[in-house]
Amino acid sequence: MKQRKSILALTLFLVFIGSIGSIENIESQEKDLQIKHALHILAPDESEYGYISKNIHETTINDSRVEFHASVNILKVQSKSPGIVLQIDARGTSHSEESDYGATSSKDELRYAFRLATDGSVIFYYPFMDSSAAVTVKDGWKLGKWIHLAIIVDTDSAKFYINGVLVSESDNELSPKPGGFYVSKIGMGKTDRLRRGMEAFITRVLLVKDGSNIFAENFEYNLESYEIKKSAYAIVQVIDLVRFTSIEVFSSLKSIPSGDSALPRARLFDSSLNGISNKTIIFEYQFNDLWVKIGESKTDYNGTAEFNWKVPNDLQGYIYIRAIFQGDTEFAESQSKNLPIQVTITSGPKIKTLITIFSIFTIGLVGIAFLSYRLGRIKFLSIILPIICSISLFFSLPILANAFEIQTYVAYELTTVSLQIFDTQIDRIIWLSSSIIMSISWMVLYTRKILERKITAIPIISMILSITLPLLGIDHVGSFFAFLSPILVAFTPLLIHNKRELPNSINSAIMFLISFLSIICLIEVGSALGWVYNSLDPHAPFDGDPRWILPSLEANLTGILYPFTLSALIVLVFSWAWIPILNKVYRSFIKQHIENTIIKTKEHLNSQKQEKRISRDNHYKFLTLLIIPVIILTSFFLVYYPYFYTPRLIGVDTPWYYENLLAISSSEGIQHVISDYGAVTRLPYLLILYALMTVFSLPPMIVVKIGPAIPAALMGISSFYLTQTLTRNDFIATISAFLGLFSIATTVGIFAGVYANWLALGFVLIFWTLLLKVWQNPSRSLILITVITSFLILITHPWTWAIILASLAAYLMFNLILHRSDNSNSSQKITANKSTLIILCINFVLMVILLTVFSSGEFIRLSTEVLAAMNSKYLTHFLGVMTYSLRFYVGGFLANTIIIILCILGLFTIKNLKRQFYAVFISLLLVAFVPLLLLDSWWQWRLLYMIPYNIPATLFLFYALDASKKSGIRYAFISTILFSLIMVLSSFNYALRCLNYIPG
Repeated sequence: MKQRKSILALTLFLVFIGSIGSIENIESQEKDLQIKHALHILAPDESEYGYISKNIHETTINDSRVEFHASVNILKVQSKSPGIVLQIDARGTSHSEESDYGATSSKDELRYAFRLATDGSVIFYYPFMDSSAAVTVKDGWKLGKWIHLAIIVDTDSAKFYINGVLVSESDNELSPKPGGFYVSKIGMGKTDRLRRGMEAFITRVLLVKDGSNIFAENFEYNLESYEIKKSAYAIVQVIDLVRFTSIEVFSSLKSIPSGDSALPRARLFDSSLNGISNKTIIFEYQFNDLWVKIGESKTDYNGTAEFNWKVPNDLQGYIYIRAIFQGDTEFAESQSKNLPIQVTITSGPKIKTLITIFSIFTIGLVGIAFLSYRLGRIKFLSIILPIICSISLFFSLPILANAFEIQTYVAYELTTVSLQIFDTQIDRIIWLSSSIIMSISWMVLYTRKILERKITAIPIISMILSITLPLLGIDHVGSFFAFLSPILVAFTPLLIHNKRELPNSINSAIMFLISFLSIICLIEVGSALGWVYNSLDPHAPFDGDPRWILPSLEANLTGILYPFTLSALIVLVFSWAWIPILNKVYRSFIKQHIENTIIKTKEHLNSQKQEKRISRDNHYKFLTLLIIPVIILTSFFLVYYPYFYTPRLIGVDTPWYYENLLAISSSEGIQHVISDYGAVTRLPYLLILYALMTVFSLPPMIVVKIGPAIPAALMGISSFYLTQTLTRNDFIATISAFLGLFSIATTVGIFAGVYANWLALGFVLIFWTLLLKVWQNPSRSLILITVITSFLILITHPWTWAIILASLAAYLMFNLILHRSDNSNSSQKITANKSTLIILCINFVLMVILLTVFSSGEFIRLSTEVLAAMNSKYLTHFLGVMTYSLRFYVGGFLANTIIIILCILGLFTIKNLKRQFYAVFISLLLVAFVPLLLLDSWWQWRLLYMIPYNIPATLFLFYALDASKKSGIRYAFISTILFSLIMVLSSFNYALRCLNYIPG
């Protein structure tokens, strides 16, 4: 008897272990079996699609244990927006029910599914109620890696596996529905609704019920039993994985002069994206609808082949290049996607350009010889050297950018910086010529110094390395020294000269900056004129038309800074931690060093003394009369700019405003809008649109298109008055207004359609302006106006209000803590703290009322969601999440590197200008800091959007202008004015470039 019980117990234990370990058994079978065949789906562009489906024998699921398996490998993804790239579905129906007409009806429902998304996540679907529920697993797949996915549904749970590892399971509140429906259809691929290009393999699709296969597909045969839906250029086929190849063709240059040399490259991959070596690749280009062979080359160990091609002189305009692998006994043939290349000029103009350059060079040498004779060799070389350095630095930029193949993301699309001033060879000739002149001039001027001090030889060594290293094939290091050499030549004299010689060295360095900035300024002006002209005669950007020469050059110059965007943003986020440390270092060492070396340079004013001595610059007082109408007109131009390209509404949320503007015009419109989801927090902006439509009798469509000019203008005007309050300088306030107008707030606001949030940011700057006035001279009326402004922020966009008030509370808390340790507490500080406390208390009452009246509203619900979304797991993935936010959210327009860097510099110098505002801004960053670490990209970008980057950026420009004025250094003020102008023009070009990409 005992033996029978033991056998029974052992049997039950084995069954239990078998049921638990079924997924492991299937995984072990997957490892033992070699995958030989697979379904290959290629959708080369976003508009292409390929999807297969098959009706299977209808199977009843009723309290059954069901397993759904698939093996997947995604090779490529092409997408301008995040979302699903591949899906594998098991569909079915509920029990048929009799309709009102006596007939039975059923609805096709998703039951089990795998959905793979662009961010690397996998979404598992399982039966729930009458359809399905979903569970998302982050970082579930990677390009070129095979993964096995599995869903196992029992009577009370659904478990999800990736490569045999349990990654998640269903929540107790969302227990699966184990039966009461059928499964009758299997589908896989990419539907026409998924606007994302991709290439993927699928194999080993299994649907198992209670241990028996309902459906099993290894794709060993053709697809005759499947219904195939695909676009014209998509590929849906069964392939041999062992022989499969794919090939990509690429080039570091997007445009090539005819008669010049180009280096097209191709890489040959196997089914796991490993490079295939020692295979012959044929390169071809298309000419008059015919494909002409360029040449052929063998792949290296990494699967890469390249061919040095001299572009025929008769080519001009756009051509296509492709690479072909013809296959062999080991691997199947493959052909790359066509790569468009623009052939810019013919050999004739190139020769003329070369002749012109050498003529100018010859005339320049003659002029140098003559002027050196007239002025004296040393004096003349001292004048000409900084100009030559600036030319050498400018023409080193194409060498640097093209050597490193810098990649940027614009409107979700990966592009490579292709920087050319004239063309590759001419740019290098000009750089080499200027470098030779620079080297000779340096050696003539500093012959004695080279013998006396070794540091003087560093620029010579750098210039030699910049020329010799590329000849040895070390392009990356050589290009870096090419960029570094003119900077060393321009600034090394500051380190080697004594106090008597130092002013001349400083003037020479300033002249170098002025020369270089003048070149950049001309490009920025030309680019701005090109974008403005394009609004009069719209063309697709960068289509070869001459109008795009300077805008393309400016865009590529800006792209050089793109790799620093993430680092700069992280430095900004952590500025509350490192700025106090750096300030101490600055005061203890750097400042002391400057005082001991630079003569006649006045010490910068500390905060309180400077605030008393700053006076209004009346030279620019007339700007206050012009600035508001200019800002308003510019705002209308900006927000309407994308509509020069497309008649349809742009912006993610813009259709919502159009629909509700129509609704609000009805008799019960306002009540309808308030009751609608999300309308309460957007009502003020809707009412502004309604007022525009009513007062000016404008069509709703026009009102929605031009409506964003209101928050844009408010952002510019409020930036003007806040900066004017901080600096008492109308010129700097004007710069701030335009930086605010051309800022991230505008580009992201228009792209995402977050007009209420954008409008609230303008009110925030007004609130800060009033707050500064309250702290300086508190009064009841001023406090009341400040509270009213905070109420406007609340009703416009509660999230912005919550962040701003939380940062103000943090400011007050730190102020009170420091208040006790500060022996110089003044009555003004105490009064400012009291007035701040009053404002916070009134807003706290408003918050209580809000929570009471709108306890189930959008603000409360979404606030609960954001708190629930916070998770410590994002701490370990912070860099990855932040990178994804910059690249793939809100058009990638958050990545404005120049303004972010200026914002950091502004925070470093702002403390010397206005301690109170510095503390408020740092408090804002600190309040946003913790959520940034604990949230994913969807919430992250909203916090990054709430930072007014333009204000600290402008205050840095003011600090630089003020320091250059007081330094007594000749031309320093001119160089700073030039730099400020470049920042405004660069922001203008950034704004129009981003807005142009929105329709696409």
